[in-house]
Amino acid sequence: MKKISIAIFSTSRADFGILLPFLNRIKKEKKFEVKFFAGGSHFLKSHGFTYKEILKGKIKINDIFPFKFNLDNEKNLIKNIILSNQKLNSIFAKNKFDYICLLGDRVELIPIAIFSLIYRIKLLHIGGGEETFGAIDNKVRNVLSQIASKHFTSSIHFSKSLKRQGINRKNIHEIGLLSIESIKNLKRLSKTELFKSLNLKTDQKTILLTFHPETSNKKLSNKKHINLLLQILKKQNYQTIITLPNYDLDKNSIINQIKLFSKKYKNFHIYKSLGFQKYHNLVQFCEFVIGNSSSGIMEVPYYKLPTINIGNRQAGRFRHQSVIDVNFKENQIKSAIKKAISKKFLNKIKKMKYLFGNGNASKKLVKLILSFNK
Repeated sequence: MKKISIAIFSTSRADFGILLPFLNRIKKEKKFEVKFFAGGSHFLKSHGFTYKEILKGKIKINDIFPFKFNLDNEKNLIKNIILSNQKLNSIFAKNKFDYICLLGDRVELIPIAIFSLIYRIKLLHIGGGEETFGAIDNKVRNVLSQIASKHFTSSIHFSKSLKRQGINRKNIHEIGLLSIESIKNLKRLSKTELFKSLNLKTDQKTILLTFHPETSNKKLSNKKHINLLLQILKKQNYQTIITLPNYDLDKNSIINQIKLFSKKYKNFHIYKSLGFQKYHNLVQFCEFVIGNSSSGIMEVPYYKLPTINIGNRQAGRFRHQSVIDVNFKENQIKSAIKKAISKKFLNKIKKMKYLFGNGNASKKLVKLILSFNK
């Protein structure tokens, strides 16, 4: 019996951590021939050489299509995409896939989707229907949705969004959020063990900050926004863990400000990437998370932990009650911090129901792909 050939692509730290439970499950399924391809920022020193996370996860990399230039401007991003396209063309030319599987909304996924279109290979897209009006990712996600043959969403809310885009409902499937499975199966570290590995104090209250550029509007000042946030946090009595932004355009204006503040104030601790395990172990020991990361909207509510979401990058996404939305206004951010640590708010979100699945998304996904071939 001919095996189902599926190619799974990863281009960043973010998508690999989410894909891992699916990769582990599908490679055990005898009916599939699975090939895994890694590229993008995984191979950039400036982003922490996150391909090492793939090797730690014991996932075989069949081939690579790496970025070589630092992602600090539009020119370098285009150069990287052109360069990786040459390798992608070779990958597609020498393999015969039944399916291509992509997760998320990174701009470098568009060429892979176009290759699947040209080679007439069915595209499976995970994470469609979500909306982020403050980032170009929103348009990228919509492009991928229009090319994809099958769509796998985190909830009914996102399925309805895809339907509004004209996607046939029979091709949309709710599976839940893949990363919840990884979170549930995560090796738990003690606070002492984790904080020692990160050189943190165990007796000081801790918060987690991740701040990405808003890329949908060139006129916005990301430098001004991160400066305002850091000015507020430096006066708070928190040990602030900062993970650096994704390789979005204008990320350097944010990184430079963060580095400037961390040199002056000892309560700021910077990490290029914590990795999935340390990140999610750290979240459970935090008072709240703050910034504009999708993780604060999608994953952190699973812990029933407050998220302070600032600005418009995540505008449009479905919210749990644990998310406090504010603009880049000092009084609003300070009020949100007070609310996030209040007993009334914490008691309220303890009763909250998490709406992005219960940790069996990879099982549903594999079962669905098998059903397409009956």
